[in-house]
Amino acid sequence: MSVSRPILPAAITLVLSAGACGGNSVAPGGGLTEQEAIEFFEAFWDYRQQVRFAGIPGLRERFATTCPLGGLTEFIRTMEQEAVGDTTRTYAVLQITPNSCRLDAGGVDYVLFGRPAVVEETRIETVRSSGAFQLDGLVFGVLEWVSGRSSGDCQLDLVTDLESDFSDPENPMVVGEFNGELCGYLVSIAVAEPL
Repeated sequence: MSVSRPILPAAITLVLSAGACGGNSVAPGGGLTEQEAIEFFEAFWDYRQQVRFAGIPGLRERFATTCPLGGLTEFIRTMEQEAVGDTTRTYAVLQITPNSCRLDAGGVDYVLFGRPAVVEETRIETVRSSGAFQLDGLVFGVLEWVSGRSSGDCQLDLVTDLESDFSDPENPMVVGEFNGELCGYLVSIAVAEPL
């Protein structure tokens, strides 16, 4: 597996825990219902997943890409690597700053702004001989959104735990979860996608 390949699935399986929100259909403060928060997250990460990086240790990459419906997002990424025996450890920090970035989420047009940015911090351990890997990390920050006459903030504060699963050699998978806060909801997001 190349460490520059985004791990997050295009269509992630979401399992939300009602937790602190008690199953309430009104958002606890972010202005989005539970379903809208899910769709918002899926659209944002689907877009982020399409961004490719050089994956060169020590290189600070900075560039902007056009969003699907208009506007831009700036990406700033740094990465370091170290090898210990057959294991490579990769540490990466990615800042994602939308600037009038327009995305469709569940048929709703959102315009996103970073305040100031969403940050991914990840550590990936890869065993070269087997291709097995473990990814741990954090995703945090605030996205401001506007949709029609509505607007609000979506707080992201998620812990990432993903790994390779070769239990079916014919269909290797990436499995794991994200846990934490999404748009004011406590969530547990299950991930299962082909490797």
